Amino acid sequence: MNKVLRKCIGIVRSFPLSLAAVAAISFATFFNLAGSPSVAKHDKLLHFAAYAVMCSLFWYEYHKAGYKTDRLCTLLLGVAVPVTLGAILELLQGVLTAHRQCDIFDFLFNTLGVLFAFFLYNIIRR
Repeated sequence: MNKVLRKCIGIVRSFPLSLAAVAAISFATFFNLAGSPSVAKHDKLLHFAAYAVMCSLFWYEYHKAGYKTDRLCTLLLGVAVPVTLGAILELLQGVLTAHRQCDIFDFLFNTLGVLFAFFLYNIIRR
């Protein structure tokens, strides 16, 4: 148990900004922001930006920490996990809230934000 706890603490220390972004996105998922005209107008752009920023923070912290993993593990951590998070949060907001609904286009823009950050990281890294 002590070994697992130390590993978890190590992850939190390596990715504090990424985890804060995940928490902020998760928190915002369940609040009624659609009542604001500025949010309703730019809903898809906000989805794209939130996931692009979250994943850009991940890639920044990943590079800063000096992690070296194989390509499959990198794709899993930096693309599959955030895309899955976006899908789960979209489904949960449709099930757990009366004021929000599950929207496939929100999920699409979440995914586009993840992919944008991934490609940006790969361009900058070279």
